Amino acid sequence: MDEAGCVVAKMVDSGFSPDCFTYNTMINGYCIAGNLGEAFKMMDEMGRKGLKMDTFTLNTIVHKLCVEKLLKEAYELTVKAAKRGYILDEVTYGTLIMGYFKNDQTNNALKLWDEMKEKGIISSVAIDKLNELLDKGLATDEATCNIIIHGFCWEGAAEKAFLFYNRMVENSFKPDVITCNILLRGLCKHGMFEKAFNLFNTWIIKGKPIDAVTYNTLISVLCKEGKLDEAFDLMTEMEKKKLGPDRYTYTAIIGALTHAGRIEKAKKFMSKLL
Repeated sequence: MDEAGCVVAKMVDSGFSPDCFTYNTMINGYCIAGNLGEAFKMMDEMGRKGLKMDTFTLNTIVHKLCVEKLLKEAYELTVKAAKRGYILDEVTYGTLIMGYFKNDQTNNALKLWDEMKEKGIISSVAIDKLNELLDKGLATDEATCNIIIHGFCWEGAAEKAFLFYNRMVENSFKPDVITCNILLRGLCKHGMFEKAFNLFNTWIIKGKPIDAVTYNTLISVLCKEGKLDEAFDLMTEMEKKKLGPDRYTYTAIIGALTHAGRIEKAKKFMSKLL
């Protein structure tokens, strides 16, 4: 990189102005060398000269930031880039989503997936391509499988989500608590409550991991359906397992009690929440 920098300096001394290709090459080089400081300096220099990085270079920097676990910086870079007219593609989003999943920031990953869907960046073509690769024996990781399952659920295609889930299990996919919560949310979102509770009970019987989000998803549904006794039963179970309740649990219960006219009980729960 030092030698490449000298060549660029000689170019300038000879009266040649570095163009987008020169800068993009240098930025990529600095990223590969792990020198993010110089990469950002080059970006600033490009900006001052009214030049723009290409999307490939932007994605290279985002990837490097994710590798270094600088996820906040990676996200802020994509926001600034979008405001400046850069086109964020499936690689930009995919890199960030995988970074979030690998660092246990599931909610941020799923928010980005929703953003992709809203912008129409992901289409069924992506899933078709994945199936193609699976047919050729390619193994995918848990994060990728969870993203695809979430995509099907988001589109209301719960049956496809479960078909994909079953196929992944056959290909050595080990579902985790994130998988369970994605499927539960998808089923509840589209009014398939019976299937949601069947899934929950099956998960419990098989001794698979569940968390506060699992319980809160179902408690929220029961509260909306006016089934408060069942909601209380789940909350008690949640307490026994030391998974809560938390403010989301209380908010759902208080809302349901208020709606049912049971104000005094709602006040008691409010005092617990406070």
